[in-house]
Amino acid sequence: MWGMKIKTYLAFTILPLLTFSASPAIAEECPGSICEVIFEYTGAAQYFDVPASAGNITFEIYGAAGGRGGLGGKISGELSAVPEELWIYVGGVGAVGSDATGGFNGGGRAGGSRGNEGSGGGASDIRVGTELSQRIALAGGAGGGGGYAGAPGGHGGNLIAPNGGSGQGGGGFGGTQERGGSSGSSNGGSAAESGAFGIGGTGGSSWNAGGGGGGGGWYGGGGGGADSDSCCSDAGGGGGGSSYADPTRATSVEHETGVRQGSGLVILRYALISKVTVFTAAQVGQSVHLEVGVQDSIALTEEDVFLADHDCTITDFTQTENGATFTVTGCALAEFEATFSEEFILTLDPEGINSIGLNLDFQGPSMFLTQSESEVIDYLLLVVPDESVYGLVLTDLIVRGCETAELLGLELYLDDCSDGEISVTLLPDSVADAFGNTGPSAELTFLSMRDTTAPNAHWLEPVVIEQDGFFSVVAVLEYEDSLNEESIVSFAAEDLNCLPEVTKGPNSIRFEIHDCAEGLLTWQFPAFSLSDAAGNLGPLTDTDLEVVLAITPAPEPEPEPEPGPSEQLESSESSQADVLPGNEAEPPLPSSPEEPQPSESESPASEPTENVTEELLEEIKDLLQTEVQTEESVSESLPTILEKGQQAPSVTEVLPVEAVTVTTDPLTDSNQVPKEAADSSVPLIEEKPTNTSLVMQDFEAAEPSILQTAAPGGIVIVVTGLLAAAAYRKIMVR
Repeated sequence: MWGMKIKTYLAFTILPLLTFSASPAIAEECPGSICEVIFEYTGAAQYFDVPASAGNITFEIYGAAGGRGGLGGKISGELSAVPEELWIYVGGVGAVGSDATGGFNGGGRAGGSRGNEGSGGGASDIRVGTELSQRIALAGGAGGGGGYAGAPGGHGGNLIAPNGGSGQGGGGFGGTQERGGSSGSSNGGSAAESGAFGIGGTGGSSWNAGGGGGGGGWYGGGGGGADSDSCCSDAGGGGGGSSYADPTRATSVEHETGVRQGSGLVILRYALISKVTVFTAAQVGQSVHLEVGVQDSIALTEEDVFLADHDCTITDFTQTENGATFTVTGCALAEFEATFSEEFILTLDPEGINSIGLNLDFQGPSMFLTQSESEVIDYLLLVVPDESVYGLVLTDLIVRGCETAELLGLELYLDDCSDGEISVTLLPDSVADAFGNTGPSAELTFLSMRDTTAPNAHWLEPVVIEQDGFFSVVAVLEYEDSLNEESIVSFAAEDLNCLPEVTKGPNSIRFEIHDCAEGLLTWQFPAFSLSDAAGNLGPLTDTDLEVVLAITPAPEPEPEPEPGPSEQLESSESSQADVLPGNEAEPPLPSSPEEPQPSESESPASEPTENVTEELLEEIKDLLQTEVQTEESVSESLPTILEKGQQAPSVTEVLPVEAVTVTTDPLTDSNQVPKEAADSSVPLIEEKPTNTSLVMQDFEAAEPSILQTAAPGGIVIVVTGLLAAAAYRKIMVR
């Protein structure tokens, strides 16, 4: 018993010494960029420095066979989350002999003492360190055979390894994922040992035949039982060791049992993983230029490139020291995508740039023309594209209405432009973008009406009516275009009782004043109170109106000299022709009988009479024309003008008294001015030196005067009298 303990202790103390004597394994060849590293039995741990470019590492692990026993198991798969270093343990084959030492890496010792007992084969495994608990994949070793004509040991491998064969001594049980295999029963002699974590059990011993040792594994197989019966001398074989794979570090795992003779074997295969650090794509005209740069350079071929758009064609493929450059043409899809073939992807680091996408531009640029402010020239037009363009020249633009045109980049300078329509037309396909697409697809036109004439304003002839020493006044301001905000019409009156009523119509302002005494009325419409659609301000000077209200006394008639005898007849005739309406003279009486009558022989004397009559008729005609002109003049000066005032645009707004600047005569009371409701849309009216409430009111025509009423009747009476006098004189002459 003490010997067993000492041997076991020595095995665990020697194992670390072997581990630290290991040297790194290196793959000598990598055909097709796939490297293979084979680890054979050395009886020591082997260190593997995982290359930074290694990827897709796969493994094949074989456990060792038992002495005169079963065959080692196999496990294969792929490593994931590979660390920077690995430790490889390759199991040793079991030995034959009494108390033979088990194979390297966990094989169970054989029992004694026939001399042909077999020890268990060792497991083969991959570790991330040197401890049993750091194993990530392993294949179980086989159990050794029983002594003399004993039973064979069980095969190694699988999650639950096979049991050893039984003779007169029982066979050991195979290891599992949770515990070692139980020992086989002995037919006399010492009992066999069960397997444990990583170690196969020792076979039983007797003077006749000992049992086989258990195989090493995740859990080792149990040792075979001994046989002390001289008849048959059949001892039991050791159980096989189980295989294992860490589910967090190994994938695609497959298990086999009983496939390996002799010592174990570990094979690692990996691809030379290259990291793509550069993968660019840029559209050049209608083609795409690509560049690939790879670390740990591998040969990149045209067949290794995959294009999502099958209409694309690779041209000008050139291998470089660290990758390749090539051009793609003929693509139909606007979304371009390039990556690598499935086989080549396996050789690439997944953290590299393994694909590239690009939105191709097959559309021409679009743009518009807009005007920019300029204080130097008449017009500054900008061509505004939706992307960078080039190739625009002055001949691509048709300019009408301006004498001077200059193009600087995308800015068009126009000068010496005349009033009226200004137009600029940009022809189709005048510019191109970076990819050679041209635009615009249709001509673009900028239109503008040039207007440099300032808006104006003027006062209509005011209408002034005097009655009983007081005056009524109507003044109308007509203007063009639009009033500016806060425009003010200044008004001043010497009589504080002259209160204007203001109404506003389309493009006109009407001022109406009643009961105004003698004095001066002034209006002022300031310069630049108007603006038009072109931005012109006007009028260029103040627009003023002055109205002098004064009663003009009628002049006294001058005394007329008394007529002489020779002038009495002419005076009489003249007085008859100049009779005023209402003061008609009586027709002259017929001449007395005593007066000589002209005879027929004196008929030529009638010609002067007829001439006088004609003159009288001419005078009557002139008088009638004078009366008509007088009536028309009165009608024009009062009813007609009043009618114009009544036909002014309808009242729409009321000037607020709050908008009026109040200035008063220092000799008068400043609190006499009433206020009305405000309307901010009406131009402000500033009154000086008096202020008034401006109330909306229509202007009504005044009643006709006595002269206007009596004029038609007077004219009729005068004409009738004159005709009668002329007829009488003619009769008397005859």
